[in-house]
Amino acid sequence: MKSKLNTVDILSLVNDFQRLINMRVNNVYDGNNPQIYFMKLNHAGNKELLYIESGIRMHTTKINFSVFRDTPSSFAGKLRKHLKNKRIVEISQVGLDRIIKFKFGEGDYTNYVLFEFHSSGNIILTDKDYKILSQRRYHVYDEENKHFYPIEKFEKIDFNETNPLYQVIEKRYRKYPLKIDENSESIDYEKILSKIKNENL
Repeated sequence: MKSKLNTVDILSLVNDFQRLINMRVNNVYDGNNPQIYFMKLNHAGNKELLYIESGIRMHTTKINFSVFRDTPSSFAGKLRKHLKNKRIVEISQVGLDRIIKFKFGEGDYTNYVLFEFHSSGNIILTDKDYKILSQRRYHVYDEENKHFYPIEKFEKIDFNETNPLYQVIEKRYRKYPLKIDENSESIDYEKILSKIKNENL
């Protein structure tokens, strides 16, 4: 089992998670260790259980879930307070970084949850303006603006051969050069994933 997710893993996860859009959060639970959380999702009778291990991995699971704590931890309680019954509106990769962003709700009721898979990893809950409401692991991202998540810093994509996705694809698939529209920050997930799936790693 991989101990860390790379950029292509994140790309693949985000592509798979598109099926979770429009599902609502039934509840959030602590796992059997402080790094693990479960998010119960539901839409029109379709149920999913999202397993989250901070900084390590994240996926849906069919395990027989049981509640490990009678009362939620402080962080799980915050997630419940702000996300319960909200609809997943968007799931995306932040720039080309190892960060997955979930958008819950719309307008003034929007919340974002950012799952970081680089360095020590983290899970950050913010409001619609990316003001940090809670973090699983306390971290100051910007000394001059301590209360906000620096989303613009992570969303910036370097459209040249130094960006990590370009390096990964080009290293393994030199005969299929990666082409990204320089006038857009959108990435064609299906196109890139099809290249990966059709080649032997």
